[in-house]
Amino acid sequence: MFVVLTGGARSGKSRAAMKIALSNTTNPSLIATAVAGEDEEMLERIEMHRSSRTSLWNVIEEPVEISKALGDLDPSEVVVIDCISFWISNQIENSSDKEIFSMLDGLIRVSSERSGLTILVTNEVGSGVVPISFLGRRFRDLLGFANQKLVENADRSFFIVAGRKIPLDDLDYDITD
Repeated sequence: MFVVLTGGARSGKSRAAMKIALSNTTNPSLIATAVAGEDEEMLERIEMHRSSRTSLWNVIEEPVEISKALGDLDPSEVVVIDCISFWISNQIENSSDKEIFSMLDGLIRVSSERSGLTILVTNEVGSGVVPISFLGRRFRDLLGFANQKLVENADRSFFIVAGRKIPLDDLDYDITD
């Protein structure tokens, strides 16, 4: 099963993903995509996430090659990928939109072919302001289209708000019902 959790910053997406994973196995894997670089505040955020996980977690830190990392794991394993937003951010300056969407298609294929539960975490960017810079607008557009594609292909998807999950049902265009 392939599940997508989306929501705003600090909505509880990662915590929900961890709870879902731990309710399905005692030894989940996590593919973490965030990179701190020289950013001290980001390093603190990553450390906060690290400290929130018990030793039960098999953690793979992979900022770009997440399809390969996922494919290298046992296909029956429960896996959380946290998060697609950082994954796109990590590639945006060195990859074209077409290349990023090609990698996304690969991730969807690998996620869909697995027998184990795969939980993808991503930020919802459609409710914010229009970014002032070209790069900010490109990121927002790429992530927005990626989220649509992920949810469209997922077995289940949820919007996380204030730590609660709201199911995202198929959009029914027939409003006469």
